[in-house]
Amino acid sequence: MRGIRHPLLRAGLLCAALLMAVAPIRSEAPAPLDELKAQVDRILDIMDKVKDTAARHQKLSDIYHEVFDAVAMAQTTLKSDWKKLKDPEREVFSKKFADFVFSFYMSKLENYEKKSEGGLARPKIEYEGAEMKSDTRSVVKTAVDYKGTPAKIFYSMRLKDGHWRIYDVEVEGIRLSSQYRSQFHTVLVRNGFKGLELELDRLSAKSPEELEKENPVEVKKDVVDNKGEDL
Repeated sequence: MRGIRHPLLRAGLLCAALLMAVAPIRSEAPAPLDELKAQVDRILDIMDKVKDTAARHQKLSDIYHEVFDAVAMAQTTLKSDWKKLKDPEREVFSKKFADFVFSFYMSKLENYEKKSEGGLARPKIEYEGAEMKSDTRSVVKTAVDYKGTPAKIFYSMRLKDGHWRIYDVEVEGIRLSSQYRSQFHTVLVRNGFKGLELELDRLSAKSPEELEKENPVEVKKDVVDNKGEDL
C-alpha cells in the first residue's frame, strides 16, 4: 500500500482500522495487545448485527469517545502549538477535532458500505506484538488485509485510569496526527484560536469527497516543531 495519500483517504481499510480499535472501558487493564485484540470482535459484532445506521452510529460514537483519548490525540496533532492554547481552548479543540475525525470515518464507512456488494467484509488481522515505550505508553503493531489491500497499522496507546486508550493511528508510516498539523499551524499563526475553531467547523461541514479533493496528494513535511510535549 505504498504511495497512499494518507490515512483519512482510504475508506474501507482505514475506517476498519480506526473503528476496530475501540471498545468499552474495563475495570482492569490487560496488556495493550491483549486489550486491542479483545476490542476487535466487539466492534465487528456491532458492524455485523446493528443494521440501523443511526443506531450503529450512536453505539460506535459512544464507544469511540470513551476509548480514544481526545485530549492526547489533540495534543499529538498540534505538537508545540498545544502549549500556546489556554485550557478552555484546549478543551474546545480536543472535542471538535475528535468529533471531526469520527464523523469523517463514519461518513466514509457508510458510503463504502452502500457501494459494496454483500456489505462490509471483515478485515484479516495479524497481531505482530506490542512495543512498550514505558510503563504507561505502548505501540501495538498489526498487519491488516482488507479485500486484498494489505497495510501495516500501528496503534499508539497510553495507560490512563486503569485501561489503555488510543491517541494516534499510523498506517504504512503515516500518522493520523500529522495529516492536518501544518494546516492547523498556519491557521493559528494567521487567525489565532478563533480562526482554528472556524477551520474545524468548516472541515466538519464538508463531505469526505470534498475533503479528499481539498487535501494535497502527498503529505507535506511538517513546518511545526516536532518536539511537542511528551505524553
